[in-house]
Amino acid sequence: MRASGLRSLAHHRAIVSSRRLCRTSSIARGTDRNHAALEKGENYHGFEVLQKFEVKDKNWTCYNMKHTNTNAEYFHIDSPDLENTFGVVFKTLPDSSGVAHILEHTTLCGSKQFPVRDPFFNMLKRSINTYMNAWTGYDWTAYPFSSQNPKDFHNLLRVYLDATFFPNLNRLDFLQEGHRLELTDPSDLSSPVCIKGVVYNEMKGASASPDRQITVKLQSELFPPHITYHHDSGGDPAQIPYLTYEKLQKFHQDNYHPSNTRFYSYGDLPVTETLQYLNEQILSQFSALDISQTVPLVDRLSDVKVVESTTAPYPGVPLETGNTALVSYLTNDVTDTTETFTLEILSSLLLKGSSSPFYKARMARNGIGKDFSVGTGYAGHTRESTFGFGLQGIREEEIPQTYEMIQSTLEQVANEGFSQERIDSVLHALEIQKKSIPYNFGLSIFGQIISPWIHGADLEPFMDIDSIVNGFKQRLADNPKFLQEKISEHLLTNKHGVKLICRPDGEYSAKKEQEESVLIEKLASQLTEEDRKRIVEEQIALEKHQSQEQDREVLPKM
Repeated sequence: MRASGLRSLAHHRAIVSSRRLCRTSSIARGTDRNHAALEKGENYHGFEVLQKFEVKDKNWTCYNMKHTNTNAEYFHIDSPDLENTFGVVFKTLPDSSGVAHILEHTTLCGSKQFPVRDPFFNMLKRSINTYMNAWTGYDWTAYPFSSQNPKDFHNLLRVYLDATFFPNLNRLDFLQEGHRLELTDPSDLSSPVCIKGVVYNEMKGASASPDRQITVKLQSELFPPHITYHHDSGGDPAQIPYLTYEKLQKFHQDNYHPSNTRFYSYGDLPVTETLQYLNEQILSQFSALDISQTVPLVDRLSDVKVVESTTAPYPGVPLETGNTALVSYLTNDVTDTTETFTLEILSSLLLKGSSSPFYKARMARNGIGKDFSVGTGYAGHTRESTFGFGLQGIREEEIPQTYEMIQSTLEQVANEGFSQERIDSVLHALEIQKKSIPYNFGLSIFGQIISPWIHGADLEPFMDIDSIVNGFKQRLADNPKFLQEKISEHLLTNKHGVKLICRPDGEYSAKKEQEESVLIEKLASQLTEEDRKRIVEEQIALEKHQSQEQDREVLPKM
């Protein structure tokens, strides 16, 4: 979901406050603000301005900066908007152990300056923020907040930066947020063992969704094991119990470093104050490291592969009509802004609305399928994007019909093209969508730029929607078959694809429960008597830790 910045598999702790405030401040605000007026090549509080450009239709000045001592990147949008947003994002390439997800939770359990359990939640009572959150994506972890009040903005900045760069990472918090073994009866060392933990339980619930089962399976087939997207970034419940506290600490040490960090801000508040705080209070405590976090491009397959799998049944859908058939292709590098826009347009042309070719193709086949499946359309949340087509709610005999419909529809459109009226309509709608100013626009922009930004994209063309649209129109004017050729290139002749057939299994949930029982039995069989005593001691210590009185007065307040 590009507009919100929250990916379909992103796991996040939403701590949102919708409270508004009276806009009273002693400094000039909005259109009367003191513009940042930074100059390219100059250094401000340790940050060198590498790029400066205007977005005239929004009255923005954008600055791309780098901290000279740590190589941390900073992108600022100077805007008249009183809604100010700040975000820090780390490039994180996890396996299926849930390490990035658990670290996101654990960083929010107290830090060096603010040793308060769950400072984000406690700040809700001391802040007039309009948004507080933490997001875990496929290959990044981000911590954004928004506020209209300068004092509140600075308070949240202090809490966020201390939480991310100097978290306590207490072992008991790891056990609470990640995973732990417990005895069902602490007074009996021979009693059965169970697995607990916030993220462990969260991912058990998430993994029960058929949509998620299909998405995770599709990702694992499209991307090879050495590419991070092959794995479940949120954490596979079967793998989470093998993550150790020491691995969590090392993941933070390796990834939550300024040399692997991108800072973002948006709004009318003076950016130089934020730069000064970052430089003096945070970045001065680090030196530059050579952190290589590159996601390599995939060696493409020589032919589309066919994969069959099972999922839990969709609620209320009979097993005989609960099949899903889809095909998905690996397409462009998301750093290519022009190609990304083209494929977004193509996705809308092919799939959106009752006049789209795929809607008509379904209706021509008596409305085959209950709906389009998960994985349908263009998605740019990975280094190389995906483009898929599928139906859910189909019978066994309709599986080959589904693939025939997909192939014949693509071939027909590649041959005949789209009407100019439809192109204009879709282009106009997408242009309005990208130019519209939603609530908390700075947060929306942050979510949109994360994926291309962390992979090295130049953000200037990304921000200049007019140039993108005009360039698209010009390419189409120069070559009327431009879109037809893109269908052929990315969808008809593209051999790096997966045909995934998923059939519902009425025993799916029971089998997963049995797998969990086997896992628990395996872990329990490896426990010594000393291990069981330690587990009881940790249970008692965790209960005491959770009930301990917190000194919330250490947190900043209005």
